Amino acid sequence: MWPPDLPDAVRSRVHRYLREVPTFVSSIAPSTTVDLAQGEEVLGVYEWPQGTSALVVTTLGLRAPSLWELLPYNSIVDVHGPRSKSETAPTVTLSFSDRPSREVLIGGQYGQFQDVWAFVRFLSRVSDDAQST
Repeated sequence: MWPPDLPDAVRSRVHRYLREVPTFVSSIAPSTTVDLAQGEEVLGVYEWPQGTSALVVTTLGLRAPSLWELLPYNSIVDVHGPRSKSETAPTVTLSFSDRPSREVLIGGQYGQFQDVWAFVRFLSRVSDDAQST
């Protein structure tokens, strides 16, 4: 069951952590058709630097490109990104309570700022919000 106020918390976190990511486009439906769950809304699309849709960020979770599988915020139990800012690994590893861990590629960078750090902060806060209600 989704906490009733989770979509509002997710909208707030998207605005706070992802609005400055140059390859995150808010409030635009993805070019690829994605079947959404009832009550799920698209909040934005993160595009890889090559211009292809990489992740769809919704009110209920991330939609990853392989079959547009939902990676729900309320099932995330741990978020692992690069260990230090000098490490350039462009992935976030998500551990879930109900499925195997999943690596998500976040490959963009703007100047010295890697997109992966914004997503680590976003996913950590949103999963905390989902677990605390």
